[in-house]
Amino acid sequence: MAYKAQLEALAISMQAQLSKTVKTPPPALIGLVGTGKTSANEQVAAALGLNCYVISLPQVLPEALGGLPYADLEAGVVKFLPADFFKAIVDNGDDKSLLFFDEIADAPRNSQSALHKILTHREAGSLKLPRCAMGSAMNPPDQSTTGGSISEAIATRSVQLPWDGWSFEESLRADSIANDLIYEVPKLTEGWEGGYQEACIKTNAFLESSFGMRFRRTRPKASTVLGDHVLGMAAPQANSRTWRYAKGLIAACDSLGRDAQAAKLLLVSGCVGEDAAREYILFEQN
Repeated sequence: MAYKAQLEALAISMQAQLSKTVKTPPPALIGLVGTGKTSANEQVAAALGLNCYVISLPQVLPEALGGLPYADLEAGVVKFLPADFFKAIVDNGDDKSLLFFDEIADAPRNSQSALHKILTHREAGSLKLPRCAMGSAMNPPDQSTTGGSISEAIATRSVQLPWDGWSFEESLRADSIANDLIYEVPKLTEGWEGGYQEACIKTNAFLESSFGMRFRRTRPKASTVLGDHVLGMAAPQANSRTWRYAKGLIAACDSLGRDAQAAKLLLVSGCVGEDAAREYILFEQN
């Protein structure tokens, strides 16, 4: 089922971020209103033993993310102090938290730009965050409150995942078990990063092939889709950063065997785009 693969992709990408050696991007769920994007992140985080902090990004000033300036007279420099929820994550320590940004497409561009260093370096102002998972969610442009979308910069710092939510039958089952997850969340085993070199070999061979070369670098068009959503210029695109992210997620999926093949297609699509992902998977299989 589509929901099962999407749930697995979410869980895999959330865990992969906690690696000490392999850099992977935070997941960004894209789905219609009321499909349970936020609750899915909360429940997966709970299943993985992570404390979840939900931040509605449109309500957060850029200075709360990038930090308010204050003078450190002893050091003779100006430093930047971010919002209080970052302090809780620091107090928790490594591998204990999920920092989840909700309604990200409705946030103004200056708030989105303040996320850049948080997503890529886990730095909020002058505060260095411990190793933690991050994630976000948004409605597609035709359903977002402002009609907005994420910037290309945010798109290339995330693995975008279409989110359908439960089918009607699945929602009835979920209601009967107090809204708990109705599928088991896959767990990455220690040492999964050992497959990263093989993932690099496979993707590099694809990108050096005659039919993969055209997917080294792509840019979306106004009509580009992901899943059933027209995302335009906010859709995933291929470049050196997104292919590097895809390699890490491919290694994570490969560590789980054939059961994670559907999730792998979703994750690679969310990094480099659907066309590139389909061609890569065919190359890998053949």
